[in-house]
Amino acid sequence: MKISCHSLRERALLEFLYSTGCRVGEVEKKLNIEDLNWENCSAMVNGKGITERL
Repeated sequence: MKISCHSLRERALLEFLYSTGCRVGEVEKKLNIEDLNWENCSAMVNGKGITERL
């Protein structure tokens, strides 16, 4: 069985999760648009507890 992305949005999300090592729950519930820094292509992700990752 082969699973693939059906849209560019799904592909971008998959690439983000894979390249950052973030958990799905961290991105789904805790990542806001304000956490993205477009100038240096980074994101601040809040993990379990009070853990913050750049």
